[in-house]
Amino acid sequence: MLVLLFLAVLGSAQAQLLDVCLEDRVGLNSATKTAFAEELSILLEKTEWRLNCHPSAVRLAVRFSPPLRYASALGLAYRTGERIAPRLEVYLNTVLRSLNEVRAPSVVGRALARVAAHELVHFTFQRTDHDASGLLAERFPATQLAGADSRPFLLARKSAPR
Repeated sequence: MLVLLFLAVLGSAQAQLLDVCLEDRVGLNSATKTAFAEELSILLEKTEWRLNCHPSAVRLAVRFSPPLRYASALGLAYRTGERIAPRLEVYLNTVLRSLNEVRAPSVVGRALARVAAHELVHFTFQRTDHDASGLLAERFPATQLAGADSRPFLLARKSAPR
């Protein structure tokens, strides 16, 4: 298990501290993990890795497949009542299907990070809704998900807490 400590300025004047425990349930290779970390640091600004998971950390699990009820989901942010719970998941198999034939570690890592950042923003801002485009879009076109350009996934100012 790896822990990410995000110091992210996500549309606010003050930095927000968020401990996230990354649970790799699929055995990502080192090149994919590196691409994941690099893309996440772009999307969430400043990232510091730590090697332990605190009990109060947000759990971000990378799993093979989503629950059958959400068979096409790239990721999920679970709710407890009206709140987004500190339990987030990203699904390798549905991300790979979205990427079609592309299996390069750099592309897979970037795509997983984009989905993870999307779910982390749902939690951070306690937002259950989506934007028309950007990081909180409801769906990501395959060309954007696989693309080298991170700009379509940058968090828009309008995505801040409502």
